Amino acid sequence: GIPADSTLRRDRLELQNWMRSDQHHDTVFPNWNACGHTMAVPSREGVANRTNPNLEEFAHGRSYVEYDEAHQQARTLHFKMDHPHFRLFGSASWFWFFPSQAWQDYYFAGLRDHFHFHHDIFANASRIVQHVRNMFGGDIFNAVHDRADDFAGQFPDLYIDEDLLVHNLQLVLGNASREQPLYIAAKYHNETRHGAVGDAFPRHVFLKDIVDEVLPGVNKVFLGPIEQVVCSVADRFVGTFGSTFTGYVHRMRAHHHPELVPDKGVY
Repeated sequence: GIPADSTLRRDRLELQNWMRSDQHHDTVFPNWNACGHTMAVPSREGVANRTNPNLEEFAHGRSYVEYDEAHQQARTLHFKMDHPHFRLFGSASWFWFFPSQAWQDYYFAGLRDHFHFHHDIFANASRIVQHVRNMFGGDIFNAVHDRADDFAGQFPDLYIDEDLLVHNLQLVLGNASREQPLYIAAKYHNETRHGAVGDAFPRHVFLKDIVDEVLPGVNKVFLGPIEQVVCSVADRFVGTFGSTFTGYVHRMRAHHHPELVPDKGVY
């Protein structure tokens, strides 16, 4: 965690408070609830003319807010998420409904092509990847993202115990996986759970074991994105269902060159 009196925490809180405020110049705040609404972009014929999926299917019980003229004339749209679990990041594909697949492809291509991590993230991830390869004496390593501890409370129906986790990893990674290095990305380290994974995959490594050696003095806020990039170049990657961390890793892997990531499977 970040110490309560640290400059980093104060800066983060200041940013969050600023984003929650109404003091933005030329900014429109849609009447928005992150979990209860979707934003619908109208076509010339009206909002709901797309059929696959149609708006009702896409909204899946949520109400929709129409992307109207006031929104279109605004310099900035701020989708506020005023709830205890406020976050700066979400999946745009989950709440933007476009009137056609072509419109959706156009706008999502803009996100793909122009919104990237800072180059320092990629540089530091490259150092971690090279260190892992040097540790185990080869270019190939697998990776898993395990978001179990806090997800167990948030999404108990999706939780799997360590025995099933190990079983699933063995199925996905194959018989030779015990001899292949395994990079384990985990927000919280659980001795019982990750001990079982370590026993099944003895050639494993956690970022916490090498970060001080490889990235001395790195800002800990950036470790999440760094780990995402590391996982994105693994030979095979196994994620946590429902995790935005996992989802973005899969998205990056889909865009990586096939020579770098030949296995485009989603596990």
